[in-house]
Amino acid sequence: MNKNSQTVHESIVALEPCYGARGGNAVRIYTRDGRTRLEQRRMKSVLKAIAAGFNIDLTALRRNLHKIFGRSNSLPLTFTPDLALVPLKMRIPDYENDGATGYINYFDVTGIDEVQDVGPGQPKCHFKLQGGHTVPCFFSRENMIQRMKIAELAHERNLSRIRPVSDRESLVRMLEDISARTWGRVVEDLAAVILNDESRP
Repeated sequence: MNKNSQTVHESIVALEPCYGARGGNAVRIYTRDGRTRLEQRRMKSVLKAIAAGFNIDLTALRRNLHKIFGRSNSLPLTFTPDLALVPLKMRIPDYENDGATGYINYFDVTGIDEVQDVGPGQPKCHFKLQGGHTVPCFFSRENMIQRMKIAELAHERNLSRIRPVSDRESLVRMLEDISARTWGRVVEDLAAVILNDESRP
């Protein structure tokens, strides 16, 4: 990934599924500087590119989150300390297989406006985002608040698992994960070394 693409991915506030100029599926990328960028690719391809830009295996990330929550649907994608993409329904596609799911960055949400008297095929709320952007959502405000809470929890737990052991807290957690049997063998080995040293004249 080139430097410009990396910069765009680091400043993403939303990914919206849409139809491109040629009628095929595309993704509109919203960034913190108030700009938008159209990618003439499906959402799946764009997400893979973002993950690759951060040297993250998207399949492994989803597997890790599944282990944490015991579910695979509607989970956020926690890429970095500043990028946690929360899935939501952003459109009613023209065709069933075109996909309706878009993503907003948990850290860039500035407000949620609920739509009154929602008509058929109309979004139930709108998300306000950094950069002055507003994106539609076909889920209720209550539903999205719950998803935001899950995103916060997923972000915290997933990053704690992939963070390198570089501080006391991480070291303690790593030691606590060692099985009792393995730890018992370590203690026995240490005791043997100590007793052996004490037996020397």
